[in-house]
Amino acid sequence: MFLLQMPQQKMLGKLLTNVSLCVLVLVGSWYWHQGQIEKAKEEVVVSITQQYNTKISELKSESLLAEIQLKSKLEEVQNAKAKQKASDDARINALISSLRNRPDRPTSAADIPGDTGNTATSEGATGMRLYQSDGEFLIRHAGMAAELQRELNSCLKSYGKVKTTLEEFKAKHEF
Repeated sequence: MFLLQMPQQKMLGKLLTNVSLCVLVLVGSWYWHQGQIEKAKEEVVVSITQQYNTKISELKSESLLAEIQLKSKLEEVQNAKAKQKASDDARINALISSLRNRPDRPTSAADIPGDTGNTATSEGATGMRLYQSDGEFLIRHAGMAAELQRELNSCLKSYGKVKTTLEEFKAKHEF
């Protein structure tokens, strides 16, 4: 019986050795495979990070370009407003200087010449009979109204340009 057991023991030893080698190969293969998976993950993360960084750089440069263009457009609006203001100021100053030959408002009721009542004629509706101070007041008041109108128009133009530029940028980059 001892003789029969010896070959069985050898076979059992070989079997255990083979099974151990197979288990060792399988475990080694599994660890190698896990390493390959981690390596592939890292490569994908690096690749996606590079793509995002490239896209971020492109967006930064394009947004900087859009900002420069927008500032240029807004500067054009401001320059047009300044030009209109200079034109309006010159017109107001010319009108005020044309009033220099008009009489000043009288200080007492005795100094008021002629009829001061309301008449049915439209002769006084042209402003030709206004006193110098009244005319200056009206011209300056009209100048302030023109200033407000100019500011409003400037704001509306600026808003329109900003809105258009932003919509174009969004459309280009699918936001």
